[in-house]
Amino acid sequence: MKKICIILFSALILSFVSCSGKDDFSTQNVSQLRENVFVYENDDFFAEAFAEYREKEKADDGFVGERKNFMIFRLRFKKKSFQSASIKFETDGIKYENDFGFSPSSSYVSCETEVSSFPKSSFFAALDIDGKEHTVEFVSVKNEGTLGCEKAIKECETKEKDRISEFIKDKSYEIRVRLIENGGFNFYFVGYITENSSVSFLLDGITGEVLAVKEN
Repeated sequence: MKKICIILFSALILSFVSCSGKDDFSTQNVSQLRENVFVYENDDFFAEAFAEYREKEKADDGFVGERKNFMIFRLRFKKKSFQSASIKFETDGIKYENDFGFSPSSSYVSCETEVSSFPKSSFFAALDIDGKEHTVEFVSVKNEGTLGCEKAIKECETKEKDRISEFIKDKSYEIRVRLIENGGFNFYFVGYITENSSVSFLLDGITGEVLAVKEN
């Protein structure tokens, strides 16, 4: 378990350096809030969907810009390196569709869509891959007892009060919170960013225990 956490946190830090979207959230410093992760898998591909309330224009500057709800989709193909793909889905009675794009620096295709609200525990979507349509059900990775985003932040700020207080003292800062799943376990990544530095924490998604800390 410890080895899994160290490997997972190292990967998250690399990506770091490079709830429902309400303005009455406990802090106005949150620039990213990944409150749910949904997955689907078959013999041909693995699909993920992230429900995020975050900045429209992401920047590591310590300031929080305009925030919106986004559904972010990723597809990893198992038998081919790349296939053309599009998706259709629905939340709260509103239909959306989008095309996936490929980045040479990633191992997946992805797309993101601004939405009015997020699915709860599962939702259906139609994936068109190279002209073949797949009706799939995305299911949340949350386990029974998984903390909410707000609780994860509170646990982090309680357990690491002195470190965080010193880091953000007299500085503008933003907070990024991401629910993640690995090997059936839930974790939270909680990162504090100023204009020139960052401190990040990996938390157990059930107990709130701080498993790893990284400062840049």
